[in-house]
Amino acid sequence: MGRLIILLIAAACGVAMAAELQQRLPTLVEVEDADTLRVEVDGSVYRIQLPGIDAPESVPNPKLLRDVERTGRDAEVLLALGRNADKALRDMLPGFMPYQLHFDSAVRDKYGRTPGDLLDSQGRWLSVAMVEAGYAIPRGKADPRHQALLEQAKTLAQSEQRGLWGSTSDDFAAWAGQQ
Repeated sequence: MGRLIILLIAAACGVAMAAELQQRLPTLVEVEDADTLRVEVDGSVYRIQLPGIDAPESVPNPKLLRDVERTGRDAEVLLALGRNADKALRDMLPGFMPYQLHFDSAVRDKYGRTPGDLLDSQGRWLSVAMVEAGYAIPRGKADPRHQALLEQAKTLAQSEQRGLWGSTSDDFAAWAGQQ
C-alpha cells in the first residue's frame, strides 16, 4: 500500500513538472559549448543545458582537469574533442530551424543553467541528434523515454563510428568512460 502511494505521488509530481515546461520559439540561439546553448526568449537570455547528455570540454575549466585526471589523456587532446563537438553543434543548429525550445525557466542546475532542449519541425530533439552524430554521450538525468532514445543513439553512433567515435575513438572512448 505504501509503495502504491509513493508511486501515485511520484506520478502526480511528474505530471506537475511536465505541466511547468514551457514551449517557446527562441529569437536567438548560440552555442556556449557542445551541451549548452545561450537562447533569448521574450527578451530574457537563458543558458540551456541539453538534457541527459555530456560532451567534452572545449575550454580549460575545473571539469576538464577532472577529465584529464580520470582519463589519463592530455588536456589538449580532450580540448580538441570538445572543439570538434562544439563545431558539430554549430553546424547542426541551422538544420533544426525553425526550432522550438522546451524548458522550465524556474529550474537551474549547479552551474546556473536551465535544463531544456530544442525540437525541430520534424520532432527531433537536439540532444538526441548530438549523441546520434557521435559528439556527445548520454549522461545525467533525463526522463525515461528520452533516456532510451539517447542510449539507442549512442549505440548507433558507436557501431557506425560516427563523429568522435570515428578517428578519435580511443580518446573519446576514454573520455566517455568506455576504456
